[in-house]
Amino acid sequence: MEILYEDCPPLLYAMRYMAENLTDEKGKDKLSPVWKAFNFADFDALCGLPETKYDLSQNVLNCAGENKVYLQQFISEFVGEGKAEINLTLQPYVFPCWNVIFKQGKRNICKFAVKADCVTTFIPLSFEAAKQVVDESPTYTAKIQKNIKHFGCVSCGKCANAASMTKYEGYNLCRIASGAFGTEYPMIIKIVVDTQADAEPISRIINIILSS
Repeated sequence: MEILYEDCPPLLYAMRYMAENLTDEKGKDKLSPVWKAFNFADFDALCGLPETKYDLSQNVLNCAGENKVYLQQFISEFVGEGKAEINLTLQPYVFPCWNVIFKQGKRNICKFAVKADCVTTFIPLSFEAAKQVVDESPTYTAKIQKNIKHFGCVSCGKCANAASMTKYEGYNLCRIASGAFGTEYPMIIKIVVDTQADAEPISRIINIILSS
């Protein structure tokens, strides 16, 4: 087998890692994320090199294509010393897709799914944060306003007969929603960010969460 590569010393170490684990009894479990990282040519990660908490590697940004400018904008505004940190993982069921999570300590603030030429927000809201978002909704884009109209009960089983739902300014809000990541999202801002008109209110929504 002939391997051609340029300016990428970690490639050989990454291949050695995979070769050594192929014969391991639990090699399949170890290599599941490794193969995905190898396909991304993310050889530094395969070699276990330390990841920065405050920025993203170029291959993640390249995955977002032209929309990487919005991802960089959010990182510049919310990530850094004394602010949020980045937790980066590969989505195991979709390719290519990176999960970029902003965290403060153990608290997850929001998530961005970075796919090919696409950045999608996942911003779960608590009851109080959702009320502030509703109050500001007239200043948001039609895309975000449509998203807010879909707030409602998701039958999570934490109450009976949607007893925790309440009307606020005509919107359906859940009083026990934690705003944390999980399987049920009664109130979540999930949109594709592809214009500055969307990015600006998304920044304001993240600020609402940080101040709540």
